[in-house]
Amino acid sequence: MLNWIHLWNLDQSKERYEESLQKAKKTLKTVENMNEDQLQNKAEILANIHSQIGNAYLELGKYNESLKHHEEDLKISKEK
Repeated sequence: MLNWIHLWNLDQSKERYEESLQKAKKTLKTVENMNEDQLQNKAEILANIHSQIGNAYLELGKYNESLKHHEEDLKISKEK
């Protein structure tokens, strides 16, 4: 998972927001389908993915989508 996070950050640092967004959304689906035995820090990773998606949407000017994902990040973080 850390490799994917690094790639999203790299895409975003090079202003490839759409690419970063697509990678993050694909990974989100994968992580959501994993159980806690497969991924012990699942909640932390989900929160991070939602933050990355929110950042990408923000840079793309899609503010409502950005807010939705940042709120999900916050919700998950509070539950940990």
